[in-house]
Amino acid sequence: MSSTFRKLLSPTNKSRVVELLKGNSDRIIGGRRRQAAVLVPMFIPVGQESPELLFTLRSNTLSQHKGQVSFPGGIAEQGDASLVATALRETKEELGINPEQFSVWGCLPAMPDRKGEANIVPVLASLEEFNLSDLNVNKDEVEQVFHLSFEHLSSPHNQSYTLFSNPYKWRYPVFLGGPVRIWGLTGFILDVVLSTMLPSELNYSLICAGGR
Repeated sequence: MSSTFRKLLSPTNKSRVVELLKGNSDRIIGGRRRQAAVLVPMFIPVGQESPELLFTLRSNTLSQHKGQVSFPGGIAEQGDASLVATALRETKEELGINPEQFSVWGCLPAMPDRKGEANIVPVLASLEEFNLSDLNVNKDEVEQVFHLSFEHLSSPHNQSYTLFSNPYKWRYPVFLGGPVRIWGLTGFILDVVLSTMLPSELNYSLICAGGR
């Protein structure tokens, strides 16, 4: 494994990413579209050196987005102080991880859902000294939890895309080689996460912008 990947959660890279994201807002604002947030959990499994990302597969019993790969998250509620608070609350509900266990790096720009009904803000956050056995998965919401390394996800061998025309042509990033295919909105978010987290020497280009 490249030493560059080992350093992705280092204080130096964190400072670079925090500076990059500091202009993005986590405010909950009114409007036609609902406001939502997802947490992008980054961690190094106990006994390993490679930073990884945590994903969920939504339960098949849910009324919306059932069976889809996702990051933990959901719609902002009245008691949420911010979209960061929304993401942390939803992660606690889905995976049993307490908010204070996370170090929040910042928010990525908001992205619309497929139907244009909600704006989703991805929140980058890292876990310290995290053991996967500590998860308390809510089976009513989550069918499966899995994790993949940044190195695996950034490899061109594990990447593809799908072209859609409706009426404009869109490149939908697709990530392969894991327990399930990562695509849709989660694929878009992951594409932007990799572009944000990986330093310039790794030469990552956005798939959705034609980089693969």
